[in-house]
Amino acid sequence: MQIITIIGFVIVLAGCSDPIAPVAPQWDTDLYFPVAAQTYTLEELLGKDGSLEILSGDDDLLILRKEFPFQGVAIGDRITLDQNAYYVSKKLGALEYEIPDFVDKDVLVRTVFPDIALGSGTVAAHTSPNDIDIAIDPKEFFKEITFEDGFVTVRIRNDMPVPARFPTPVRLIDKGGNTLASVAVNFTLAPGETRELPKFRLRNVTLKDEMLLRTSVATPGSNGQSVMLESSDGLHLEVGIEQTQIRSAIAYLPSQEVEYDDLVDITNGDGTYIESGTIKTGTLRFNLYNYIPVGADLSIQVDGLLENGAPMQRAVRIEPRTGKSIDFQLKNVAVQPLQGKYLSYKIHIITDEAKNTPVFIQAIDSVSVRGTLYGVIFDDLTGSIAPTNIEIDQTEDILFDYTSRLSGNIEFSEARMWTVLYNQANIPVKTDACSVKGTHTLSGRNSTVNIPDSRIDGAAESKLNLPDGEVVSFLNTFSGDFPDRLQLTGNIILNPEGQPGSVSSGDSVRGSLFVEIPMHLNLEAGEINDTSEVAFDHNTREKMSAINSGYIVIDLENHMPVDMTVEPAILDEDYKVLLEPKPIGGGEFLVNAADVDNSGRTLKSTESFTSLEISGDDFKKFLLSKWVRFRLKMKSPGNGAVLFRSQDYIKIRAYAKMNVHTDIVSK
Repeated sequence: MQIITIIGFVIVLAGCSDPIAPVAPQWDTDLYFPVAAQTYTLEELLGKDGSLEILSGDDDLLILRKEFPFQGVAIGDRITLDQNAYYVSKKLGALEYEIPDFVDKDVLVRTVFPDIALGSGTVAAHTSPNDIDIAIDPKEFFKEITFEDGFVTVRIRNDMPVPARFPTPVRLIDKGGNTLASVAVNFTLAPGETRELPKFRLRNVTLKDEMLLRTSVATPGSNGQSVMLESSDGLHLEVGIEQTQIRSAIAYLPSQEVEYDDLVDITNGDGTYIESGTIKTGTLRFNLYNYIPVGADLSIQVDGLLENGAPMQRAVRIEPRTGKSIDFQLKNVAVQPLQGKYLSYKIHIITDEAKNTPVFIQAIDSVSVRGTLYGVIFDDLTGSIAPTNIEIDQTEDILFDYTSRLSGNIEFSEARMWTVLYNQANIPVKTDACSVKGTHTLSGRNSTVNIPDSRIDGAAESKLNLPDGEVVSFLNTFSGDFPDRLQLTGNIILNPEGQPGSVSSGDSVRGSLFVEIPMHLNLEAGEINDTSEVAFDHNTREKMSAINSGYIVIDLENHMPVDMTVEPAILDEDYKVLLEPKPIGGGEFLVNAADVDNSGRTLKSTESFTSLEISGDDFKKFLLSKWVRFRLKMKSPGNGAVLFRSQDYIKIRAYAKMNVHTDIVSK
């Protein structure tokens, strides 16, 4: 803030006459004192706005430069895995149900040969008169089983003292008399010998709770030798079920164990290759449903997601015919996908035993698993990221700042704009169809200038020059009412070629827009305002209180290439106008443009003198003054563009001649 100090000095020009009466003499005295002496250069006036950079270019041409920082365009947190869903329904498959001791039974000799004589003696050849039915009661194991496949094993031990053979096939018969399976036996079983019959194949066979083994038995006798045949003698049968693949069953089932593993492409096949990374936030959710009529314990392990260095795993209990969700919270979890894109997950299912009540269970019964990976944002990622488009739409209210010092109807002849962008990521980015839109809110005027497409290497800076012609048109759209809002639109393409690199969540593309205006302007009604502090010494203020009248002469010396009009105003401490001096006879405080050469350089200053009358009452207003404002209005002569240089100035000088009335008082 400049301070204009006005120091009064007195020049006494009037005389006095002899007094007629004994009274104190009264004097009218003319005072001359300077009012103002101020020199303004355009560089100083514009430079009062500390946010403007004032440069001196070629041939001392003044250049105004302003930087407008933009918010960073976040790119690191745009590397996401979202709504990546997959589904699997793991069926139990063919159930395993082996009953090794299904039947353990003795068939006594009187059942086999009803008419054979017991005791000691020789035994003649015999054949059982009727088929022998051996009842099988599986109630303690099942009520009904349908086999995909499986086998019935029959072991027979001959506890008779004579050989035994089976002349007809051994058949497995249901309650209705239907043969479910049969085998031919082509051997003779010696006394005390145990042999296993050929296995019964149970492919697509249903066994129910009432069945029979039916066969016939024959013996060649004792071959003339005397043997001891007792009532406890006979055949011992052991029947088992093994190697089963059960399609369905109503049974007391043992626990079933099922494992399943699969790979999930978390990149959705977009070409991304993730070597490693750390997740900042995200969730892997498994929705599970148990369609099995018994409860089950499930455990899920996900290889490729590492928690404290180990694959993530969770366990859950699911009751029959119910569902449950498991959430893997992925904050700070490391990612190391297989082959750069696959997560491998393993599901281990152990069903409960059905001990007390038979249950109906089928091979098609299943546990369904639906996994969803969502909201995943990486804290850091290394690999080959697929080209990713990031939309930019940033609007910022800005102070263009040129308007605070220079305003009016201005036409620019040249101007430059450029952006400096810094890419923090270690992979390249590319600007695509970006532009800067300026808006002057009050007038509604707006204009757009395009930013050239450019590739910016990782961890590198790039300067993008905007087309000069578009920049001049952009600024001239607003004239002196510069935009108060800037909008950056377009796209940033992350990793346009998909090359290897790394990116972190805090990475962004940051930068600024620079506007540079050489002072080569056509000013139709340019205007600069300057306000300075005024200080009167005590002696001057005392003299002002006694002023009768007077006048002020304003001397303007113009060393600028524009016509200049000066409008002074005296302001109080609240910047309210106390006095706006006007020239005698009206008009303006005007001084013509300085003479210039063919290059527009100022050769010679022009000067003007203007007087104005001031009453005593007006001068007393100076006693209340705190500030003096000069409104400097500029106009290019002939409406042509002019060039402002660092040495151009306007000098304002003013002095006053005042008539003061005073009394002489003796002490």
